[in-house]
Amino acid sequence: MKTNNLCADIGYLSLEHVDEVLCADRVKVADDPARGTTVLIVDDSLNKSAEENDLLNYAVEALSATQASMSNFEDALRNIAQKIRCCATQEGVRSSFTVFHVSNNGYVCIIQYDNPGVILMRDGRLTDVPCEIRTVSDMPIKTGIIFVAEGDELFLAMNGDKRIGFNADEPLSITLNKAKYLHKGETDNPASFCRVRIRDRKTVNLLFGPPRDRSDCKRMMDLFFSNEGRYIVCGGTSAGIASDYLKKPLKTSILYLDPEIPPTAEIEGVDLVTEGVITVKRVLDYAKNHLEDNSSYGVWSQGQDGASKIARMLFEEATDINFFVGRAINPAHQDPKSPISFNVKMKLVEELADCLKKMGKKIKVSYF
Repeated sequence: MKTNNLCADIGYLSLEHVDEVLCADRVKVADDPARGTTVLIVDDSLNKSAEENDLLNYAVEALSATQASMSNFEDALRNIAQKIRCCATQEGVRSSFTVFHVSNNGYVCIIQYDNPGVILMRDGRLTDVPCEIRTVSDMPIKTGIIFVAEGDELFLAMNGDKRIGFNADEPLSITLNKAKYLHKGETDNPASFCRVRIRDRKTVNLLFGPPRDRSDCKRMMDLFFSNEGRYIVCGGTSAGIASDYLKKPLKTSILYLDPEIPPTAEIEGVDLVTEGVITVKRVLDYAKNHLEDNSSYGVWSQGQDGASKIARMLFEEATDINFFVGRAINPAHQDPKSPISFNVKMKLVEELADCLKKMGKKIKVSYF
């Protein structure tokens, strides 16, 4: 079957109900780049103890493991149906789920049990996704297969017995704030919002620091600029090396658009040139917040400083991110009074890469 360059850009947020210890709503994303498939599983369970939570977790894992073969879904559905029935024997327990199986050839398979229907946004119009009811282990399961194209968006809102209207153009953080407002900050049932955007894969390459051996600069730059996609260079020394390699002048600025983030610079052939550790540290802060409640969205989505621009490129534009990390030790950072050290720099890269993986990005880190 012919494949293309489509992928699923997935975002989700949840509002826990008051006094909740275990989060009843859970979202799991399982990527298989080799097969070009992505599985998104949204599990909504009410009044579930730790034991029942573990039991359903097992079923959710079994379902995500079937992404290699669509024909295996029926067996997985029987498995999860049995687990749900087992959980349902406990008084007051209710479980439901939605599965998106996205392939890069443009097909999306949707499987649901006891959840609100999925909404498709295409060319500015919202429509319900047609599904049929199948009986699996005596349980009514909704299934549907649709062909999607770049720009299509799929939405799912889960919030128990209370329905909250939302607009597809709103970021999930704004939608969640609307839910909090309507519930006056508290709810007796969790609210979850998922958005799956179908898009072409886009690569961003980020270079951070010079190589340990300066004779390795050309090899590092050859590999960096041979990749397709957009280019970000972080750090003054790195910018100077890139400028020499491209034989283009480095144009600096003294304009602080954020008083805590050093100004950006320009090199023809590079999309963004920024300062190093301070800027990347701010990007990491935004990434951690993005995975929590995304309350900083209003700052980095509009800011024109280097950290905000990097955040937009990594969080919103990129599907594939290549880090080129130099291991050179900056003598200025060896002062015991300096808050920056080589280990801090390496940890920044590791933590940022980990956050981006959790956002569903495909990450590759190369050290020099």
